[in-house]
Formats: sequence, C-alpha cells, structure tokens
Amino acid sequence: MLQSFISLTLLVPALLLMQSGTAASAHERPTIAIFTFTDPAGTGLAKELEEQMLIAQAKTQRFILVSRDFSKGPNDATSPVPISLSAAGYVLSGSLNFADKRPNPAAQAAASMIGMQLCVPDQYSVGVDVMLTDVLTGKVVYTDSVRTTVKPRCSDGGEGAGFSLALQTLSRKAANDMAISLYPIKVVTAQRDGTIVLDYGEAVLPVGTYLKVYGLSKSLVIDGTSIDASGPLLARMRVVEADAQTARAVKDGRGKLKLPPGAIARIDEHQGPADKSKGRKS
Repeated sequence: MLQSFISLTLLVPALLLMQSGTAASAHERPTIAIFTFTDPAGTGLAKELEEQMLIAQAKTQRFILVSRDFSKGPNDATSPVPISLSAAGYVLSGSLNFADKRPNPAAQAAASMIGMQLCVPDQYSVGVDVMLTDVLTGKVVYTDSVRTTVKPRCSDGGEGAGFSLALQTLSRKAANDMAISLYPIKVVTAQRDGTIVLDYGEAVLPVGTYLKVYGLSKSLVIDGTSIDASGPLLARMRVVEADAQTARAVKDGRGKLKLPPGAIARIDEHQGPADKSKGRKS
C-alpha cells in the first residue's frame, strides 16, 4: 500500500493524462525511473532526450514512471540512492553518443537540376545507447544502441527543430523496441468478423503496420527467467484501427483469421502488402 502511494505521488504531470483500464493494467505494469542521460559528445541535447524518452515510454503503456531527474546513474556506487528509487522496479540509463547535421545531397541535387533557388533542409542524425537495469538484482535486462536520421521539411524550422524531430523519432524507436522485447505483442481476442485485437496501442502499432503472427508455444526458462517462445508462423496481418490501449488487425489477403488468445505477433521487417514481396507467403 505504501509503495503504491509513493509511486502515485511521484508520477510526472505528463503521465496524468494516461487513462485507466489499459490492456496491461496498472498492477501488472512495472515501475521505471529514468536517470539523467550522459552526453560524452557534448551535444547539449541530453536534457531534451530525457524529455522525449519520458513521453515515449509513457505512450507504450507498459511502464509506470516514478522519476526522471537523477544526477547520477545506477552504477555510481558513491551516490546515495534517491528516495524515489524505492518505488522503481527498473532504471533506464544511457548516453547520447552523437548528434550530427549534414547537407541532404538528394535534395541539393534536385534543386540544382531545375536551376532554382530552393530551400534545401539538412538531414539530422542522432545516436544513443540505452540500458535497463533491474533495481533489485542489479541485472541488466535490456540494452541497445539506437541510431536514426531524419530529413525535415523546410516548414519544420531550423536546426533546433531538426534535432528535436530526430530525438523524438529516436526515443519512440528506443521505447517501442524495449517494450516489445520485454513484453511481446500478443493477441487479446479474435472477433467474429475476423478482426484480431492486440494488446498494444497506436504508439507502437499505428494504422497500416504489418505484422506476422505465430502460434502458441511453451515458455522457455533461461537463467531463471520465463520467456515467451513463439510457435510456427500462422499468418500475416495489417493494423486497421488503433487507440491508446489496443490495436485491431485483419489478415493481409483474403479470408478471416482465427487465432488463439496469447499468440505472439511481431512487426514485419517488410512493411507493405505481401503480394509485393517476392517469395513471401501470407
């Protein structure tokens, strides 16, 4: 009871907009604290990265955030443990390794070909290493290096807006990849009309996303941790509707899907209709 009270009192204002009754209910969602990201490259963008990470993590609906403004990382033994860390199951830390602005050669070539003075926006690249640590055991449960490059429009603004867009894109990718790595996308139910309800919402599964869905298989136990293992490939499907908590998908192609609850779905690397992919089976 006391831990729940501490968690609620430390939630950041942005998370007050989150609705109750999500696909993963509050008591099932682990708590997470976001530490200050280091900035070894001296980009000056680490604070904005933290803000974007906060928003992206909240939108996945898989974690409850209890803090976000620590001056020390979880491996700094000389730093006292922040009081709010007692309410966190995991801590997210990382480093912003680079932020780069370069000319967009394709846009420059196009402008040169037509011989006109056009706005040619630069392209912006950012990279970050992220690490999720279990507070109780000290075990690193997830780590990844995420890179992204964006090509903003002239109307998006100048350099500041370009890096903001890059950080937003990177944070969304990092948060989504971490969420579905720890908590795979699963079938909630199959409706009579063949629509499949999935347990992730529009932040992870926007309309138009193509997925592969696999049959049920027994969970594997690795190093004392139970891991959901997927069975044989059953079908390919496309998201046609999504809200904050769930997404609805239909079969990519003719016919209806009949899938068991708990079947695991994965985002397909090929994002497009199956008939445009050589040798691909639906």
